[in-house]
Amino acid sequence: MHPLPLRYVDVAWWQRQSNRGARADEKVALWRDRLTGAPAVAELPFDPARPAVSRHRGSTLLFEPSAGTAAAVAQVGRSNGATPFMVLLAGFTALVARYSRSRDIVIGTPTANRTREELNDVVGFLANMVVLHVDCTDDPAFSELL
Repeated sequence: MHPLPLRYVDVAWWQRQSNRGARADEKVALWRDRLTGAPAVAELPFDPARPAVSRHRGSTLLFEPSAGTAAAVAQVGRSNGATPFMVLLAGFTALVARYSRSRDIVIGTPTANRTREELNDVVGFLANMVVLHVDCTDDPAFSELL
């Protein structure tokens, strides 16, 4: 077995370095600008009352779509040049917009952080969160959300 050219610790160091200095300040300014005026939370009618002090507790709901649903999601994706993840995320966005009665939707989603070929063989969970700020003004068609 040969040693890997990069290890997880190398990636962590590289990312820490890229989040310092003027370049990092530019990134923060960009995201502050893009998220200015965005709602902090989506107010959903079935949400329980929020506690005065957030405990940051969540839960998990596991389910398995039927074969027919999975095939339909894949077909919508193929028809629109989108992945199944994109189809499901667009559906989730539409659902949040409808139930919150908001046209300004903010969703956080993880993204694989393997942006360079050298990272393909690195062992570890490399992910970052990306904020999607979606304008649902004028009730966009599903294909527009995709």
